[in-house]
Amino acid sequence: MAHIRVHVDEINQLDRDTRKTLTMCRSLHPNASVQRLYLPRREGGRGLINIEWLHNRLVIGAVYQIHRSSDSLMCMVREAEKDGTQDSFLLKQQ
Repeated sequence: MAHIRVHVDEINQLDRDTRKTLTMCRSLHPNASVQRLYLPRREGGRGLINIEWLHNRLVIGAVYQIHRSSDSLMCMVREAEKDGTQDSFLLKQQ
């Protein structure tokens, strides 16, 4: 699994660029509700997935997977994270 560092501002900018492109292509009205854009279609929305929400969900899933795993390598990762000597991934996300 590759580890790519992405800042929250970059994620939000990508979301804004997506909405801007939709507006320029006349797929989204400039005054349209942003919340409705991310609602599921069955609830009357457009069904897009918020990138920030997806990022947070994946990070939380990875943290949960590492903490509940009994694999020896995952135990080493947990211990390294607890020590905090290296650049911590888990502790920053909690």
